Amino acid sequence: MGLLDNVKKAANAAKEQAGELAGKHGDKIDRAIDKGGSMIDQRTHGKYSDKIVKAQGAARNAADKVAGEAGPAAGSSAQGPVSPPPGTGTPPPPPPPGAGTPAPPPPPPPPASAALTSPVREFVDAVNAHDETAFLDSFGDTGVVDDWGREFVGREAIKEWSDKEFIGANGTMDVQQVTDTGGQVRVVADWRSTHANGLSEFTFDTAGHTINRMTIRGAH
Repeated sequence: MGLLDNVKKAANAAKEQAGELAGKHGDKIDRAIDKGGSMIDQRTHGKYSDKIVKAQGAARNAADKVAGEAGPAAGSSAQGPVSPPPGTGTPPPPPPPGAGTPAPPPPPPPPASAALTSPVREFVDAVNAHDETAFLDSFGDTGVVDDWGREFVGREAIKEWSDKEFIGANGTMDVQQVTDTGGQVRVVADWRSTHANGLSEFTFDTAGHTINRMTIRGAH
């Protein structure tokens, strides 16, 4: 059986050699199988000729199978897409955090009314809230309202005027500009009421927390 094992090993070697050559050197496969079989047949003095023939047939079948599985890819000169060399076409690294991110928009400026100081700030709040008591309390006992040259002096006169043309007319002040020179505050506001409308200039003469005089004119 030792010689038979050698025959099988030689046949398997021939199969492996045939598989490697399949698709590349098909014309050399048969010669390799024949040569291997002849060498074994000579060494065994023809004792196993029939088995050698069978082994050669099996080797040829195996070679044909391998060549058929390999198909046109084995030994074919046709090539698919060629991969780029290492590093070629590699995407760039991601930008560092924050790079390319648009800066947030700046915060909106504060409203003009933010520049108001006491007592004018409380006066404007009282007007927009239609709070008659707080409005009248903004003036001293001898406070004066000068509305386009018409003067109203004292709390009662100011109340009578306001009932018709200011608080009583549901007036509101949308402050557009504030100029504070210390002791006198100039306010440009969009005045809206049931009595009159338009951009107006209010000039306040103050003393501490009291308005001594309010002068109303058209804004220029």
